Amino acid sequence: MLSNRWNQVKDPEAKESLRLIEQAINQLGNAIGIDPFPSQQNLVAKAGNPIFAPQPPSAFSVTQVSGGVLVSITSNSANIKPVNYFVESSATADFASATVYPLGILQAATINIGTATLYWRCRCQAFTSQFSGYLPFGAPTAVTGGSSALGSTTGSGAVVLQTGPTIVTPTISGNETVTGDLLLNGKIKNQAGTTIMGVTQKTGSGTGNYSTTLAAFTDIDGTNLSFTTVVPVGWKALITFSCSCSLSATTNANFAITDAGAGLMTQGLTGTTIQIISFHILFTGDGASHTFKMQYNVAGGNTLTVFNSAATLAPVLTVLLMPSN
Repeated sequence: MLSNRWNQVKDPEAKESLRLIEQAINQLGNAIGIDPFPSQQNLVAKAGNPIFAPQPPSAFSVTQVSGGVLVSITSNSANIKPVNYFVESSATADFASATVYPLGILQAATINIGTATLYWRCRCQAFTSQFSGYLPFGAPTAVTGGSSALGSTTGSGAVVLQTGPTIVTPTISGNETVTGDLLLNGKIKNQAGTTIMGVTQKTGSGTGNYSTTLAAFTDIDGTNLSFTTVVPVGWKALITFSCSCSLSATTNANFAITDAGAGLMTQGLTGTTIQIISFHILFTGDGASHTFKMQYNVAGGNTLTVFNSAATLAPVLTVLLMPSN
C-alpha cells in the first residue's frame, strides 16, 4: 500500500490533497485486490499482483444433464475479495491436455460436451492475482455427459438454443408465430404420424386406352387410378379427376370418384365426340383409412373410351391432403 508519502510535503493544502489521493488509491486497491505500491521484498508483489492468491473453492460438483454436464462451484468464505472461476476438463486424470472454461463470477454453468467422458477440476483467481490451487471433482472422477439431444419441450415463448443440441419429439401448445421462412428438412404429418401432408398424383398406365360397355360402375384402372390413405380428423382431402374420352354413340355415360366402391361424386356426359372431363370433391377426414378410385359406366351397351395411349394422354387422379377447417 502507499504509505504516508504526503507527510514530507510542506505546503498544508498540497499535503492534504496528496493524503486524500493516497487514501482513495489505497481504498480502490483494497477493493479490487491490487497493491498499488507492492513490497519490494516480495517478488510476486513487485509485478503489481496481490501478495496472496485466493483460496481454492470449497466444493465442486459435476452432474450429467441433457446435452452435457452441469458444473457447480461453492465459494470459499476465506476469499473476501471478488474472484473469477475457471473450470477445466480433460480426457485423462492427469489433465495433460485440458480445455479451460472461464465462468467469470458465475458459480454454475451447463457445458455442452454431448456424451463425452471427461475429468473435471476448478480454481479461482482474484483480479491480477495468482491462481488458487486446483479443486478436482472426485479423486478425480470421470463424468459422462448426457445425450446430445434435448428432450420434449412444452409451452410457448422465446427459446434460444445453441447449435449443437437437437430437439427430439417436441410438443408445442398454443399459437406460434414464425417470422421469416419456415425451412423444413422433412415431411409434415398429423400428430399420430399416419398421414403426410401433400399432393399425390396417380396417372393411367399410358399403354393403351381404357374402355367399358357395362351399365354398372367398374374401375377404370384399379391399380394406377387408386390411392389409399388415412384422412385424419381435422384434415380434408381434395380429390380431382380429369381425362379425355369419347362415346361410340349418342348415349349417357358417367364417371365417379369412389371410396371403397361407394360413390362420392359423379360426373355425366353424352354425345359421341371427344370430350374432356374434370371434376372434384372435398372429403372431410374421420381418422379412418380410405381407398379412392375412379370408375365409369355407359348406357345401352355402347362403348365409353378413356384415352390412355401415352403418358401425356392418360387420365389423372390427384389427391391433396392437408389440415383444414
